[in-house]
Amino acid sequence: MKTNQVTSTSAPLISKEGIDVGEVSTILNVPRSTILFWEKEFSSVLNVKRTEGKHRRFTSKDVEVLGDIKRLLNEEKYTIAGAKRRLEITKQQSKSFEQILTEAMGKVQQGMNISDVAKKMARELVVLGLVSSAWVWYLSC
Repeated sequence: MKTNQVTSTSAPLISKEGIDVGEVSTILNVPRSTILFWEKEFSSVLNVKRTEGKHRRFTSKDVEVLGDIKRLLNEEKYTIAGAKRRLEITKQQSKSFEQILTEAMGKVQQGMNISDVAKKMARELVVLGLVSSAWVWYLSC
């Protein structure tokens, strides 16, 4: 694997203004036309911004998602439809996780016992499939 390829755990440092499609193409080692195709096909999980001059600007998050798309299609051999479903589920789980964490932090700030909050949070994460049920058992010990 090339060192400049993106994985789901890391994305290159990109300025706040973002980078253009050519730079994304270089980072991911895929043709520009592929990046543009993926942008259209995966619009539900990508949020590519445009400048006033209508030029695309990709953020670190965009590049990370495009790297995930590349991995799903090329390495894990997903169909486009399957990759879309997988990424949409991941996006929903991420939002749910953030909501659960925000709610838990609020309860701790209100003075609830942190152990009780952690157990409840672990149960909710198990339901979402984000952690194994072993965590609930571990927290109950």
